[in-house]
This record gives sequence, structure tokens and C-alpha cells, in this order.
Amino acid sequence: MTREGNAAKRAEDSTRPPWDRWKGSRTARFIRFAQRYLRTGRGETFGQPLKLLSWQKEFVDAYYADGVSAAVLGMGRGGGKSTFIAALAAFDLFEGDSQGAPVVPIVAASLNQ
Repeated sequence: MTREGNAAKRAEDSTRPPWDRWKGSRTARFIRFAQRYLRTGRGETFGQPLKLLSWQKEFVDAYYADGVSAAVLGMGRGGGKSTFIAALAAFDLFEGDSQGAPVVPIVAASLNQ
């Protein structure tokens, strides 16, 4: 079976991604990854690079602390938690989780959430 086209070439590309060479803490790498590669999905900042708020940076610092294996984030509507949790999930998908495959359950009160 022959492979043709650009997608086949990209699928065979085994070079390391740029974030694989970044130095620093896992928190620092997450912040750099999120603000460089992730974009907002809707709202007045649609398509713009993600900008993490100070509480998000503090949460991720505690989330990636040694000995932490689970975390909970709860707040009212419109606080930015869904986008933030999606950013954490994307980072864990691309970087790999130190405890094995990432498990990111997202719980909501309704299907619309």
C-alpha cells in the first residue's frame, strides 16, 4: 500500500515537537504551551492566543505539585473553568502525564455545559 499526500508525510514525521525541549517546571511549560499554541474558542477574543489569569496559574502550580494526584475546580458560570480545563487536557495529551496516560474527567450539570 502506498501513501500519498501531505498528511501521510506528516504522520510519519517523528521529530520531537518544540515543547519537548523546553526547560523549567511543568507549570512553566504548561503556561508557555497554553499561551503560545492554544486559541480561544468563542467570545470577543475568539481565535486569539489564550491568556491565563493569575488564579489559573496558581491552580496549575498546585495541580502539578509533587504528591498531588487529583484536583477539583469548581466555580459559577462564566469563570473560564471549561477553557482552562481544556487547556490542561491538551497539554497533558501533548506532553504526557508523569503518572501514565492522562485522565481528565470533566463534569457538568447539563449537556450544554
